[in-house]
Amino acid sequence: MIGVGAMIGAGIFVLTGIAAGESGPASILAFGLNGAVTLLTAFAYAELASAIPEAGGGYAFVRRAFPGVVGFIAGWMLWFAYTVACSLYALGFAGYFWEFFLKYTPELADLVFALVGEHGAALVVTFVIGALFVRLNARGAGVTGMAENVLTVSKLIILGIFIAYGLRALGRAPSGQIAEAFKPQVLERPVPARVRAESTVVVPLHNPDHVGILLDYARPIAESRNKPLVVYSVVEVPCQLPIYEGPRFTQHREGLLKAAREHAAERRMPLETDLVIAHRAADGILSGARRYRGDCLVMGWKGHTDTRDRIFGEVADQVIRHAPCDLALLKIESLEPPKRCLFPTAGGTHARLAAEMLNVLAPAFGMHVTACYVVPPDATEEIRRQAPYEWIEKTLQSIEVEVEVERKLIESTSVAGGIAKESRNYDLVVLGAAREPYLRQVMFGEIPERVARYSPASVLVVKRYEGHVRSWLKKTLG
Repeated sequence: MIGVGAMIGAGIFVLTGIAAGESGPASILAFGLNGAVTLLTAFAYAELASAIPEAGGGYAFVRRAFPGVVGFIAGWMLWFAYTVACSLYALGFAGYFWEFFLKYTPELADLVFALVGEHGAALVVTFVIGALFVRLNARGAGVTGMAENVLTVSKLIILGIFIAYGLRALGRAPSGQIAEAFKPQVLERPVPARVRAESTVVVPLHNPDHVGILLDYARPIAESRNKPLVVYSVVEVPCQLPIYEGPRFTQHREGLLKAAREHAAERRMPLETDLVIAHRAADGILSGARRYRGDCLVMGWKGHTDTRDRIFGEVADQVIRHAPCDLALLKIESLEPPKRCLFPTAGGTHARLAAEMLNVLAPAFGMHVTACYVVPPDATEEIRRQAPYEWIEKTLQSIEVEVEVERKLIESTSVAGGIAKESRNYDLVVLGAAREPYLRQVMFGEIPERVARYSPASVLVVKRYEGHVRSWLKKTLG
């Protein structure tokens, strides 16, 4: 009974909630791994106990192997560990003690808290329970053993009741509700009436340093489309918590929206702001775009990812794949408005969208545009003559005559490498998603991804919405 009582202690009643709060469902794996480590310790104790059949536990084993000073220090360290463990047990008991009174007799708990404070109340109970067990130990081994038996049986009964209620809840839950409760969710809220009836240009915010520059890019796009501008920030709720707990986490995102409103007021920019509460950032961004009937989504990106099996990053990959509207992904290297823009093109619907955006961004920033095409160093004169006409001129048909455009051929063995190297002389690179077969075009295509990763300039990659059928296929095929 002593061994069982020692195992069913703070590790179950105190630390389980902390572990679940930090790691969610993965806490089951954490307990499994700790169980494996504990088994190794148990095997070692079993072997030592059979070889050294003496009272004293771990201290006896150390004293036999390392007599003298080492054994003396080990004994006192063991006593210190027991003292810390007893403190944890007493504090854990105090926490649950007052939690019980807060639940069933809140008036009494509030009265005590008003007199000595929450911390003081916990210390009082900790001191009392500690003194009680010191008294029990002082009365002898018989009384201590009886108290141990009573407490251990009580703990087993509590765990049995807990398991029974859990199984009962699982049995009564409707089919599919249990699995649904563990799925990431988004807290749906009504859309303000001011923007309910029309599509919008949406800007999800995350980095406080990029609020102003993102709004400066989004404003001319919204004005050219005659759409209102909506800014929102995603409040991430830990997956182990229900989504309706989200409002408790909104305070650290209010500053972003305040900064956006201040920036908009300085530039007399009409703006709507909102908070989206979700378990995952990508789900929140996509939900906000759908809620506000996004016509174009303008989003910042850090420019790289260290996550394996990801291209732009966990959040950006999901948004790129499932965006319900036109998408503009901006890697920000400078907070100053760009003045020189490099516009690589190989034709296609995404390149035409990039040209359309340059029609509004170039005048807004006073930006000079250089359209370019990459050819290999050993390209023939015929290819060099055809490239500007076949690709550059086709794309430039979408650019208005008011925009000043220069044409340039870049020689390089690598398309992405040539663009990235040339971009060192520019403030901004604007390019459309690559024209590749559907099953090969994982995100934007290889070239835009590599340019965005390696270019020292800011990079704006745009992608036109492909329609419901292609979007459905992407969701279905993953």
